[in-house]
Amino acid sequence: MSTVPQNNNNSILLRLWPWVAAFCLLLTLVSAVVTAITYITHASGNGATPKQITYGAPITITKGGTYSGNWQSTKPDMPAVKIETSEPVIIVNSHLKGPSDLIQALDTAGSNITVRNSSGLGVNPGVTGKTKGVFLHANAVAKIIVENCAMQETDGDIVLDGYTGDKAGDQTVVIRNNSSLNLDARRSDGKSGYLPAQKGQPGAYFLQLRHIDAVPGINIAWNEMVNGTSNGTAENAILLDQSSGTEASPLLIHDNYVQGFVLDALQYDEHVQIADTVTQRSVWKQKLAKAKIVIGPH
Repeated sequence: MSTVPQNNNNSILLRLWPWVAAFCLLLTLVSAVVTAITYITHASGNGATPKQITYGAPITITKGGTYSGNWQSTKPDMPAVKIETSEPVIIVNSHLKGPSDLIQALDTAGSNITVRNSSGLGVNPGVTGKTKGVFLHANAVAKIIVENCAMQETDGDIVLDGYTGDKAGDQTVVIRNNSSLNLDARRSDGKSGYLPAQKGQPGAYFLQLRHIDAVPGINIAWNEMVNGTSNGTAENAILLDQSSGTEASPLLIHDNYVQGFVLDALQYDEHVQIADTVTQRSVWKQKLAKAKIVIGPH
């Protein structure tokens, strides 16, 4: 009688099973540790418990110097920071919040203001028919620099009207490396909401230059301007009204990212509105270099 060879597969599996089980357990433990480390790193990196900003009361600056702080206005006609000097003022590493202009310099000729590495947030003014303020509003300027700032939900970001500098050296306007999110020109309903937009109602702009004509060195570059579709009050990104550079030093607008603005028939170039014949004539004569805005992908 022949003998059938015994199958040893089962015995081999029985001998290997403890090692297989131990290996699977080790993989599970390693995966759990990696997941925990990844979660902790991700949470701390994204600010899972963000530091709350503590705001102080509005301030009025009457002397030149460097200022850092967190300032908030709760009144619709009071700026968070009011500047009343023509001496050089530098605002750096600061946070601003309020329903009015966040930085305002309207009453002193020759404003010399630099704002760097700061943020601003507009809030509902709570007065029927009133809009929010802008990030920086200055008249009769000599030198304005705004760099590396984050602006959110304001009724426009930067409004400059009039020039009183000497058109020499560094007395110019530089708006560079800033981010703007969700400009909002809606009018308050007097509570926490907004009135429906009406035809002909002024819109919001990232930058308005008015009556700053034949000023060398103006540079508007590397800014990011993004608007959602929630309110539709953002018009062209930049408005030039009787404002230009010179033939030797043309006004430069270049390498900006623009998204979500409403274009109208008055635009001269993509997202740049020319509001007067003086600027048009200056632009034509100067043949501005690099004036076209670069539109990034949506």
